Amino acid sequence: QAAFGVSRHVRARICSTALNLEDRIADMIDKELYRLHHMDNFEREWHKKNNKVIEPNLAQGFDVMSMPLDEEAVIRRKDERMAKNNPQKYCMDRCVSTGNCDVWEDMFEMTAKEVKDFCSGCVLSEGEEPCEIPATMLELEDEVESKIKP
Repeated sequence: QAAFGVSRHVRARICSTALNLEDRIADMIDKELYRLHHMDNFEREWHKKNNKVIEPNLAQGFDVMSMPLDEEAVIRRKDERMAKNNPQKYCMDRCVSTGNCDVWEDMFEMTAKEVKDFCSGCVLSEGEEPCEIPATMLELEDEVESKIKP
C-alpha cells in the first residue's frame, strides 16, 4: 500500500482532449499566445517602427480654437448647397427674409432686387400663372444641357 492509502494498482486514467480547429485558426491562437508572452519585444518593435513618423512632443501652446475660421466661406457653401437642392427654402430663408441673395446674384448675374422679385414672383408664388424667368437663368440652363449632351 501507498503512504496515503491509495493502491498502486489504481491506474491513472489518461484523458485526451482534442480540438478540431482549422490550421489557420490554430496558427492565429499560437501567434497570439506567443505575442502575449513576448509583449516587451513587440512593444519595442512597434515604437522603433512608429517613432520615425510620430512627433515626440506636441506643439506647445497650440490651440485649435485659435485657428482662423472663414465663416463667410462656410455660410457661402451652405447657401450654394441650399440654392441648388432647395430653391424655395433658399428664397424664403436667405433671400426674401434676410436680403442675402448673393449666391443667385453671382450665379445668374442679377441684382439683389431682381433676385428678390424672382423669388417672390416665381419661386414662392402660390399662383399657377407662368412667371418670367430671367434670361441669364435660361442661358445657364442651355450651357449645362450642352455640356451634358454628347
